[in-house]
Order: sequence, then structure tokens, then C-alpha cells
Amino acid sequence: EPEAVERLSMAHGGVKGLLNKATKMHADMGQPYAECIGAAAVEIINQGRKGKSKLLNWWKLADEQ
Repeated sequence: EPEAVERLSMAHGGVKGLLNKATKMHADMGQPYAECIGAAAVEIINQGRKGKSKLLNWWKLADEQ
């Protein structure tokens, strides 16, 4: 968790950047806005991570449930 918090806090544009990314996903994909926020957060956290240290893709995880 601390690493996720650190990555999110250092995201380009901060909270506004996260929400802008989610808004674009929402417009492009038509998914619920709240889910797009989660997906955007996962993308930001995974930036620069490799292999097993990455979080599962939000949309792939949602399809499995």
C-alpha cells in the first residue's frame, strides 16, 4: 500500500491528472465513471513495474468476477 500511495501522489497532474485519465476512459469505453477511476489508478500504479510486481489489469479482473 505505501508504494501505491507514493505512485499515486507522484502522478502527473496529481488527483486532477487521475480524474482526467478516468474521464477519458469513461468517454472512450462507456464504462461507469467509478470503475474508470479505479482502472486509471491501477495504470498509474503499474507504470514502471515489471512482471509479477504489477497489479492485475482492472478490466481483466472485472471480467473474471
